[in-house]
Amino acid sequence: MGAFARWFAKRAGTRRERERLALPPPSGHLLGASADGVEVRLPEPSLETPLSFVVCGSSGCGKSRLVGSWLSGLALRNDDAHGVRAGRERPAIVVIDPKADTISAVLGEIARVAPDVLETSGAAGGAPSGSRIRYISPFTGSFPFNVLRAPLGHVPFDLRARQLALLTGVLTAQTGQRSDGGVGARQVDLLSAVYARLFEIAEHDPRASLLWASDALTSPAMMKILARDAAGRTKEMLSTRFSEELLASSAARSRLAWGSFAALAKSTGASTCLDFADLTAPGSITLIDLGAPLGGPEIRAFYASVLLRLLTDHLISTRPSPFGGHHCQIVIDEATQVAGVIGDIVETIAQTGRSRALACTVMLQGLTAFERAAPGVFATLLSNVPLVVAGRMGSAEDAEVLARNIAPVPGSTENTKTVQLRLAATIANLRPRDFIALRAGSRVRFRSADVDVRGGDLAMAKHAEVIAAVKARYVLPADLPEPPTLAEALGRAVPPAIQPLAERATEEDEVDETPAPRGKPAKSPRAQKASPSGRSRWG
Repeated sequence: MGAFARWFAKRAGTRRERERLALPPPSGHLLGASADGVEVRLPEPSLETPLSFVVCGSSGCGKSRLVGSWLSGLALRNDDAHGVRAGRERPAIVVIDPKADTISAVLGEIARVAPDVLETSGAAGGAPSGSRIRYISPFTGSFPFNVLRAPLGHVPFDLRARQLALLTGVLTAQTGQRSDGGVGARQVDLLSAVYARLFEIAEHDPRASLLWASDALTSPAMMKILARDAAGRTKEMLSTRFSEELLASSAARSRLAWGSFAALAKSTGASTCLDFADLTAPGSITLIDLGAPLGGPEIRAFYASVLLRLLTDHLISTRPSPFGGHHCQIVIDEATQVAGVIGDIVETIAQTGRSRALACTVMLQGLTAFERAAPGVFATLLSNVPLVVAGRMGSAEDAEVLARNIAPVPGSTENTKTVQLRLAATIANLRPRDFIALRAGSRVRFRSADVDVRGGDLAMAKHAEVIAAVKARYVLPADLPEPPTLAEALGRAVPPAIQPLAERATEEDEVDETPAPRGKPAKSPRAQKASPSGRSRWG
């Protein structure tokens, strides 16, 4: 080699070394590393590029620790790296967890790494108003959920009333208790009119709630009284003579959706409501724990559906553009267990969430069961997310479901079916904590990064009192009085806003003031004469 060649090689090597040293450090959260040391990282989500992805694998493969570590890192990122200094805000994180595994992983990592996030600024009554964590568990205590008191924002109350009527139909048709048929158009119209009237009453009477809808629909006298001070189409609808069957079926749906058991009725009848703007505020970490489903899986499915729908509706309706404010990351663990009631909203987030800086992480255990409960949703997810992280599948059928939706990498000369069968076999035989990252054009097998589970457990035990205060933030007092029925509200200490309604009630429309159980309002004298038992055949 001549002198010039040696000089050129030395100069080129030095330049390459300078370029290597000048490279920025790897960005994104470290998921793990391959056998040959290649790091696998999740891209940093942002306003312009929110990150939706799917994590699938059987129980015990390490999904919860993998995602929990990523979420805690996302919540605790350095302000400068996050872009706060550049005018951006921290992301909002919402976790819906039917098993509470991921929530425990997030709380443990936060308690270990940054316990100050759990600390509160102090508030009257010990409410941890300063904590960034919002913890909701409907099975450990009722929480304020009177949607008539929720801020409407830019949504007119009549449109919100119709949204709630449609939601009532969805909830009662999907939770397995009235899955024999869908909601009818006449039921939606009737419920919309009743809910709209209750929104009007709620402006003056803090006791108003959706529980009054079933009270009114089971009492013709109450329907007449509601109609008298209504206006426009609401008055026209409430003044219509409805069949007993329509009234009874609408009352049953409203009661099932908003007051079918004591804890739900207590939440619906509260004087306040969860503030969805607060639950999705910049830097908030909202943990919805559905891990103790008292009353069966239908109740868990109900809460997963109603909370996800209302939160998503709030985010989409209040965010006209993704290029300002903050992005929101929604994580749904064990989505297979609630697939039948959330499938459509997950599709909406996957397809249109990017335009509103809204992303969704879906964690699946049984792909076959998920496809059966929500046909077509898995294929929609795969066509709209840039990344799938696959762990060991306990069932060969589940592995095949994933593999047949993955195309061969560019340059492959093998038969597509052969490639998919090999991929399915690989997935079915992965070890715990081993995963395959499937991106367009690449597949990388890696082992998840170590997580200090023991340290997280010790940190949670050390900060148990603070964590308990965070968990009790939204719990309603146990001695809270039972919300009044509509008959009680109209007949006793009626506020000025609706006092004229009771005063103008005629003798035949007067209501028996004897308190009646929820869902069985007192009968008018005419109704009692018509039915010696005091009940119609519709209850």
